Amino acid sequence: MLDLLYRWDLFLLRLFNVRLADPVLDQFWLVITQLHKNLWFQAIALPVGLLALVYIYRAQAVKLILALSLGIGLSDSLAYRGIKSVVDRQRPFQNEQISWVRKVGQAQGKSFPSNHAANAFAGAVVLAWYFPVAAHWLYIFALLVALSRVGLGVHYPSDVIAGSMLGIFVGYLVRILLLNRYAWFRMKRHVSSPDGNS
Repeated sequence: MLDLLYRWDLFLLRLFNVRLADPVLDQFWLVITQLHKNLWFQAIALPVGLLALVYIYRAQAVKLILALSLGIGLSDSLAYRGIKSVVDRQRPFQNEQISWVRKVGQAQGKSFPSNHAANAFAGAVVLAWYFPVAAHWLYIFALLVALSRVGLGVHYPSDVIAGSMLGIFVGYLVRILLLNRYAWFRMKRHVSSPDGNS
């Protein structure tokens, strides 16, 4: 059974990393996977997004930021300091038995599970609670982040599946134990409210 799962792991890794390889797709994966490190995101998109959030929800924006920080922080800690230290799995490009892997992106540390996938899905689950209308876009973005790690050759598919499952679990844990339970976490619009009052 484990041998079959490993063969599927390699099949999907080869599919996304080698067979679907394309310079344009590689650049797309790099943009997706390094979004939080890009200067334009840090200097323009993130500040504008935060200002819009504060403009619409004012001081209540702190509630969303706190919930998001809890979700991502917990998933990141569980993946990086917990599971990775126990599993101790090498990354695909470090595996000498599969020399065909193309290492396009940069990655350090152990492979299982994927922190990128865990954090993206934890964030998506928490944000979807606040913005249910945008839920499908949030999950699509999280899925693209997870797939980017395989396409760039820095994670096995099983790494991103496990990371995604961990992130979803943590995100729903935050929703169940905090967001659904305590009314304090709910936000009310102050600007652009349906009745036009600020």
